[in-house]
Amino acid sequence: MGKKKIFLIGIAFISLFLSACSDEQNVNKMKEKNSLKLIFIQKVEGNETSEEMTKIVSDKTQIQKIISMVEELKVKESNNDIIIEKMQTQDNYMFSFYDRKTIQSGTEISYSFSVLNDGTFIFTHHDVGSIDTPRITTEKHVELLNDIKQQLDIHF
Repeated sequence: MGKKKIFLIGIAFISLFLSACSDEQNVNKMKEKNSLKLIFIQKVEGNETSEEMTKIVSDKTQIQKIISMVEELKVKESNNDIIIEKMQTQDNYMFSFYDRKTIQSGTEISYSFSVLNDGTFIFTHHDVGSIDTPRITTEKHVELLNDIKQQLDIHF
């Protein structure tokens, strides 16, 4: 009888572990990050932006550093309506990555994410060139946003 109880407890533990893992949460891991050559950063305040609230970074080391800072974040799928509502009610930073050194209006974004002031990260791409169902972080990361701004010398 003792062995059956231990076996049932083991099965219950494994089931609990597997159901926790399948709660639509995953890690934001990229495979094609080495192709990125430029980041266009833009702050949106009160649903408006200006040229003074933009910056372009083309240093490959910094680009890789930023990707490494966000690629292990735990995320879950969300729907567009929730994300639009969140972005309209908070100031945010948009980080658009490109696989070329120059951009013009209409240049396709290779990878992107936005960060709300409350530290919520929103990812629109699963990997480089792979637009996906929007995903948001399961936790808020205000300190990480501050670290990214410091790394890229952003003062807006």
